Parts: sequence; structure tokens; C-alpha cells
Amino acid sequence: MEKQQKDIKNPEEYEIIPYSSEHLLQVARLMSPLWGDDIELNLKHFKWKHIDNPYLEHPLAIVALHEGKVVGSRAYFALKFRVGERNDFILLIPGDTVVHPKHQRKGLSVAMGKKAEEEYRSKYKVFLNFTSSPASLPGYLRLGFFPLAPKNLLTVFSKRKGLEDWMPTKAKNYLKKHKSRGFIQLLSRLRKILTSKKEMTLFGEFGNIIISDSPKPEDMVDVITKQNQKNQKIKLWQDEEFFQWRYLNPMGKYIFYYYRPDHSVTGYLVIRISPQNILRGHILDYAQSDNDTLEKILRYITESGYPENLFIPSYGLEENLLQTLKRLNLHERILTQKKKEHVSSEHQLLVRPIKENLVENDWFIDGLDIRNFENWEIKPICSDGD
Repeated sequence: MEKQQKDIKNPEEYEIIPYSSEHLLQVARLMSPLWGDDIELNLKHFKWKHIDNPYLEHPLAIVALHEGKVVGSRAYFALKFRVGERNDFILLIPGDTVVHPKHQRKGLSVAMGKKAEEEYRSKYKVFLNFTSSPASLPGYLRLGFFPLAPKNLLTVFSKRKGLEDWMPTKAKNYLKKHKSRGFIQLLSRLRKILTSKKEMTLFGEFGNIIISDSPKPEDMVDVITKQNQKNQKIKLWQDEEFFQWRYLNPMGKYIFYYYRPDHSVTGYLVIRISPQNILRGHILDYAQSDNDTLEKILRYITESGYPENLFIPSYGLEENLLQTLKRLNLHERILTQKKKEHVSSEHQLLVRPIKENLVENDWFIDGLDIRNFENWEIKPICSDGD
């Protein structure tokens, strides 16, 4: 990302063009700082995200070439959104922006953003950015993006445990007598093994709670359809096609919680498990067709002890979830964090119409001002990074 926002230096050195399939391998290698050094996995990730994406005919990305080689890339993740009952449109999410270290601070990130606007404005309506940072924010503001809402990570609950909490009684007694460093390291490895086994036995039916490692598209769509949809908002369109594709991310690891009191599912909650820490979970998506299903699912999660730590981005905290957290006495932490966030936050969700010369009317869709966060229903699953 660009820290200094300026026009591209020495433009004759670079060619800014739309991505084509011949660039795929170079882009996969260039993405290593963001995606990791496993090039095969990067190729699978790109294929899932941009080639298999059901809302695109072909990948939307811009590359910067230097002497014919890819030295910069900016891609656009597509999702379908809906206003009201019928007005569907494809929303583009900028992300996966990388510039080779030797070519940074030359305005390539901004140049690729301008090229994307030029290429996509005839077909698409809105950019919604989830990936801005304090370093990249000035560049997005220069491109005309509007700060929609803070996007800090909120802690739903945290149950961090020390090593002794995971030890059998005999091991605890042994530790009291022999406090050796090697033994502590052994216990640390034991904890990882026990956690892995616990995760392996996580899935199954536990009373009315069903825990799975895969989505149930038909049931999830049924829950969403039965929800009260009186409010006119700009919201993610989630049908069976969406659920069948979205969770195939090869870099993602998800846990699906369903509540089924009788013969039908009345609600669900999806958690992404952090690849760096399997005890850390992030709420991505949730829905309920009644008033207490989410409470029952979250109560089960908090009492089960897995994951130990649960988080949600601030923009994804809808009123029904907040009320659920109140009933579980988990809301004070959340509200305290949100209060601090709105005083000072360098991390922002950004929005912009995809047009060259903006006028006031461009900021409205079906009479809704896209600069007003209250007009949106944005779930964490909308983020291209999850």
C-alpha cells in the first residue's frame, strides 16, 4: 500500500493494464506477503476467489508491469447485494493489493485504483473497502472513498487459560515438585495435542445444537427467508449458490453451529478459526428466524470452552446480536470497546460509487445514501479476507 499519495513517478517505466490469465502465476507469487509462500495454495485461493466467483464472468484485477513483468496487483472481490425485494447489484470489494518492494512509493497502488475505476464504472455501482489501514487510508481518500464506519475488532469473550488449567492432577503435582523448563515445554506441546483432539471431536449433534464443518445452504437460506425483513437496507444477497461457494475458500477454516429444536433449523452462527491460533474464533455470519436461537447457540459456545476467545468486527454487530449479548451478560465489554472506537479509530470501512466525476446523486441507491452506515446491513462474511 502507498504511504505517500502521489501520481505515478516515471509513468513510461510502467504499464497499468487489466489482469489476464497469462499473469496468474506471477500474481500468485507476488501475493506471498499477503497470502504466504505456498504458491500452489495461492493459485487455488485466486481461483476460488476470482475465477470460480459466481458473480463474475472473469477475474477483476489490475496489474502493474515493469519490463513485461508483474510488479503490482490490485484485485476486486465481487458479491451480490440487494436493496429491498428486487434491486440486485454486484458490489466490488478492493483488496489483495501488493506492490513489489523494489517498486513501492512510486504511486502504483493509486494508479491501479484509478485504472480499476476507469475499467469498471460502466458495469458496476459501488466499491466497498474492508482492508484499509492507517498507512493506506490517505490513498483511498485521494481516490474519493468515504469513511463509512470504524472496523475495529471487538472481543465477545475471552477465556484464556494457563497451562495448569489443561493439566491432569498428577501433572500439576509433578510440576509443583519439578519446575523444569523442559517439562513446561512438554506440557505446552501436550496442550496443543489435547486441543487438536478436542477440535476433532467437536462436530456432531449435542441436544438441539448441530456443529458441522460445512454449510447447510438450504437450511441457512430458509432461516434468512423467515427473518423479519421490514427494514429497507442495502444487504448481502445470500442464496444457496452463495453458501455453496463462499465457504470453499482453501485458506479458510470454519465451524457452523445450527439450532434445530424440531425438524427445522431456526438459526445458525458461523465462526472462522484463526489459522495462527485454533483457539481464536471470529464470528462471520449469523441469522435466526425467532428471538432466542442465537442466545442458545452462543450460550452453548461460551459453556463449551471452545473457542477460548471469540471476536467480531464492529461493523458486523447488528441489533439482534447485541440484544443476545445483553441477555448473556456479554454486552458491557462490547459497548465499552465501541465507545472507545468511535472516539478514535484509524481503521475504517470505506465506500465509493464507481464513477469518474461524482455528483451528489451518485451516492444514492434507491433513495438510500450509501454514506450512511444505518442504511447498510454488512455482515463480516462480506469481507474478502475471511
